[in-house]
Amino acid sequence: MPELRSEDYSIERLFQQFYVVPDYQREYVWEDKHVEAFIGDIHEEFFSSEDKQTDYFIGSIIVCPHEGADTETLEVIDGQQRITTAYIALCAIRDHHADIASNPGIAGLDGQIGAGAVDDLGKDFFEYRVVLQYADSEDVLRQIASRVDGGLEDIQETTASITNLVNAYRNIRAFLNRKFEHDENGLRKFYAYFTKYVKLVLVRTENLADALKVFETINDRGLGLNAMDLLKNRMFIEANESQYETLKERWKELVEILEKANEKPLRFLRYFVMSRYETKGVIREDDIHTWFLENKRKCKYADDPPAYVDLLLDNAKAYVNFVQGRDIQGNDNRYLANIRRLSGQARQHLILLLAGQKLKSGAFTELCKEIENLFFSLLVLGEPTRDLERLFADWTDKLRKIAKRKALDEFLEGTIRPQLQLRAGRLKSDFTVLTEDSQPQYRVKYILAKLTQYVDEQAYGSESSAASLLTYIAKDVHMEHILPKNPTETVRQQFDDQEKYDSWVGRLGNLACLEKTINESVANASFRKKQSGYNGSKFLLTQCLGDKPVVGKKTAVNRAVKEIPEFSKWTSRSIEKRQKFLSELALKTWGIPEVH
Repeated sequence: MPELRSEDYSIERLFQQFYVVPDYQREYVWEDKHVEAFIGDIHEEFFSSEDKQTDYFIGSIIVCPHEGADTETLEVIDGQQRITTAYIALCAIRDHHADIASNPGIAGLDGQIGAGAVDDLGKDFFEYRVVLQYADSEDVLRQIASRVDGGLEDIQETTASITNLVNAYRNIRAFLNRKFEHDENGLRKFYAYFTKYVKLVLVRTENLADALKVFETINDRGLGLNAMDLLKNRMFIEANESQYETLKERWKELVEILEKANEKPLRFLRYFVMSRYETKGVIREDDIHTWFLENKRKCKYADDPPAYVDLLLDNAKAYVNFVQGRDIQGNDNRYLANIRRLSGQARQHLILLLAGQKLKSGAFTELCKEIENLFFSLLVLGEPTRDLERLFADWTDKLRKIAKRKALDEFLEGTIRPQLQLRAGRLKSDFTVLTEDSQPQYRVKYILAKLTQYVDEQAYGSESSAASLLTYIAKDVHMEHILPKNPTETVRQQFDDQEKYDSWVGRLGNLACLEKTINESVANASFRKKQSGYNGSKFLLTQCLGDKPVVGKKTAVNRAVKEIPEFSKWTSRSIEKRQKFLSELALKTWGIPEVH
């Protein structure tokens, strides 16, 4: 084993050094969901520990000295996704502060992004803390670091890596704007937490060959024994020798099922315990093994270790199905698929799903629907979802005992629905001012798709093609800006509030689902010209922007579109009127009690 040094590094200490990601490394692959999880999880930890701040660990990186550098630069062998994202976050904090603050920049921040140095000939030069050498980056990170904010609009996103880098910066800027829109003091506190309390382990070797060996060893063997390993050992201790081979095969299958789905075995184990047993709160990773030892009689794993591993195996299969948007039989479940679209990182709901997995199909589907509604209400309001673990763990004891649909309805009335009622007023209020920049873009598309889907289902029923949200978020469906994003001069001049034109464009009331072919044909035309295109849409909510459809007398279609407002022209008042209607429609769409 090569000689190495490993130390805990804060972000502040990390970016006192220089790093290069070499050209043989994998390009930047983090997508919106990864970046949102990264910055969102850190903010949740900051938010929940504001009174007494605690360290937040984000993983490790492996580095070695970089040959040929003018300064002491470290070559990143493993961890480039997180170090690049952390660096982009610093740039975004700097730029958001510049936008909202009347005071000078945050002391020390510029130095974490780059610094002046002297080469071997004594000449001054400026060096950024992170440099990407692989071809797919095309110097985009340097443009972000050099404060070329507006210039990002001109970048040709010719590779997936370039798109991901640009989106990472934009997503973090949008996130900071949502959390600290005009709050300079709050932003400074978050920056302090981010740089001083967010930490990782930096593993350093003396050369590239040794670094690659360390990387291979860590990924091949893992680091130490965790609760999953210890539980496996406990199963073997309790089993007799004739059961060893069976245990070995089933445990291997258990771990492979989770790892193949990129799911963390320890999180599964925690959620399994909380879903199946009365735990009196959340079980932490560090406590899992102790819990199993202390609850040996309750779990009865010592009576028949292979049978208990089979129980774990069955729950792991269900767990993975739920994560992937399917029910326990492996059938597609529209509400679980929607939760993935709301937040690809959300897992807390799996506690409830594991507890209710034996419910009959219709009851289980209703449970999933209510869980989607709850997640929606929290995420749109920007509330942390971490507290749901404790809430769901408290509910599982009741849920496990439910056998009939009536009992499930009583359970929902006493648990999830009061949570929705609690947020109804704020949701309706937030919807009246919601813009495409106030939420991640994929969530705005989800919101628009759900509203459009709801109207179609009222008209055509839940068994139609409207039953899948894919109908509304497919590649051939665009998010149409009724007031064009790139208007002709005539269209801009005809709008009644030219001074705030751009802010009206992004309002939810100005957005609609529209087929790509129609979207391309109406493009940046005036509203009157666009209306003929809207008439050709298969989506009723969009059709009503043109001529409201009438089908026979007292039909489901007529009832579905009855309350949708009609417009002969498109002004700021039209956008406000439609947005108010959409806010009322949202309460029905997500089953949220009316606000009186």
